[in-house]
Amino acid sequence: MRTEALAAALAARLRHPCQPSGAKPAQARMAALLYGAAALDHHDPRLLDDGLDCAAERLRARQAWPLAQATCTLRGRAPDASLDWTAAASADPADLAERCAQVHGPGLALWAAAREVSPAQRLIAFDEALWQFIGHGLSQLTRALVGSLSLGLLIPAEGDEALRRQRQRAALASSRVAVLTDLRLLLQLSQRLSPGFDAAYSAAVLHLAGLHAALAWHASAPAPRLERPLLRLLSQDSHCQLERRLLAALRELPQPLLRGLLRALVLPPGSGSREASAAEGEAAALCLLREPALRARLLNRLPAHPGLLALDARVQALQALEPSLRRLQLAQMEPPPATEAARIDNAERLGLLSETEAGILREALEFACTQLNPDRS
Repeated sequence: MRTEALAAALAARLRHPCQPSGAKPAQARMAALLYGAAALDHHDPRLLDDGLDCAAERLRARQAWPLAQATCTLRGRAPDASLDWTAAASADPADLAERCAQVHGPGLALWAAAREVSPAQRLIAFDEALWQFIGHGLSQLTRALVGSLSLGLLIPAEGDEALRRQRQRAALASSRVAVLTDLRLLLQLSQRLSPGFDAAYSAAVLHLAGLHAALAWHASAPAPRLERPLLRLLSQDSHCQLERRLLAALRELPQPLLRGLLRALVLPPGSGSREASAAEGEAAALCLLREPALRARLLNRLPAHPGLLALDARVQALQALEPSLRRLQLAQMEPPPATEAARIDNAERLGLLSETEAGILREALEFACTQLNPDRS
């Protein structure tokens, strides 16, 4: 699916080779999802192996559906709602939630204390584990509250200003998910755990895992600043999605007063994430189209595909012509050329294009007419 999505994003650029590169919303969505998927491929053994080995595959499945939707949007057809990964993405949320609980240290200690054979030892161990669990829960709740009220600014983090803010927000998201983990154990102990809570909780874990993988992959990039628009768009979407799941989980709590109190503490008014702007989406899409080094990193995480490499080479060739394409776009020709091929001929005659540039555009136009726009051939 990722190979097809990247091919669709590049083909959309090649469909109109005589125009400067422009961005479509579907390309922006593709760019962010491809970046996140590549990051997960590279980092999931280290980030998701603590008893959560199934999370990586489920996150890939969750990413596949919006990639398919964006691909179909660029190609002008509706996606098939029966694709296999839609079932894989939503399968067994309780199983994933239980795996998360199994790596929760204070929770494990509490369960172990409850299973002590000796009543006296059980009482002592359970009392000690309970207070440790309460201390841990209050600590996470405090971190989430302070982080929310300061929009993450009081959370220590390294890196330049932009990356430090991303890491602070990711740490805040981790504290919020940790609060959900504690709540899940309390609901399980009181036998009030609902399937809706597990569904929202497991989805929040998946978004958090993808976010941390993307931050780690971005930190290892040869030129991180060039990839910053992609990380920003992916991060904005991940935080918004995670907060929606957080609120959905809190709505599953049995007492209205508790729901309202925890919402005010974990996600107070004004501390939520905003949706990415159109400008941020355009910047991410243009980053995908204009940065060969970024595409090389993405291609490195995909199986070798000669057709995809050929598309990438053509996009690079057109990128080198961007200044000439802008001049060509602004040029007023009388009479107006009837076809793009005639426009290229006129531009070469007027000196707006060199012979080499005109040749590259003619080849790209022929490729677009025969391979990408068969109805125009």
